[in-house]
Amino acid sequence: MTDEYQGKGLGTELVDMLISIAQEKGLESIYGIISPENRKMVRLCEKLGFTFKPTETGMIATLSLV
Repeated sequence: MTDEYQGKGLGTELVDMLISIAQEKGLESIYGIISPENRKMVRLCEKLGFTFKPTETGMIATLSLV
């Protein structure tokens, strides 16, 4: 199932904005919980330098900001 906004770079824009805000706030890292089936988000996070840790229900993607 897709919608008209998929593939337009909105996910990248939103994650970039979250990273910028976290840096402005002086955070050392950010993380998110991702379903392994969400391959597009996993690839996006890989591209941005996140590391991954599997959990029982998905994976935790973490990006160090320091």
